[in-house]
Amino acid sequence: MPVFMALWLPLMRGTFTKPAEQPTSAPPGNVSLGTDWRFQYVNPQAGILLGRDPAELIGQPIWSAFPDGIGEPTQAALEQAMRTQEVVRLEDYFAPWDRWFENRIYPTGDGISSFFSDITERKRAEQELERHRNHLEDLVAVRTQELALARDAAESAN
Repeated sequence: MPVFMALWLPLMRGTFTKPAEQPTSAPPGNVSLGTDWRFQYVNPQAGILLGRDPAELIGQPIWSAFPDGIGEPTQAALEQAMRTQEVVRLEDYFAPWDRWFENRIYPTGDGISSFFSDITERKRAEQELERHRNHLEDLVAVRTQELALARDAAESAN
């Protein structure tokens, strides 16, 4: 059986199984930073996502607590929200932790508040889906070329 058919038969037979639904996501982490860039509030989920005790972060400057974040897109997004006093949304890969985060940053008048979630599993699933889609497109292109060659050979034999 050609590879192309082996990939499509489960779809045609209805035996293709969809990936399991992702479980309900955890609540977002939430931190509030004052205009001096010090933590004013850190919820428990933020502590989990950041790998730190929320109580220990209160009063610390964010870039002293997380120097790996200096120069990263998250820093630019936080600074933009503080400067413009406009909402900023960011999806970003944080290489030092090998994780993807979604971040929604809101001005608060006396600083900013950031709500963020770890979206690593979703991003990895999207990347895997894209790899499969590209592979299937390549198989279709090869099979289409094979069929065109076979058609041409059959026409020239007549």
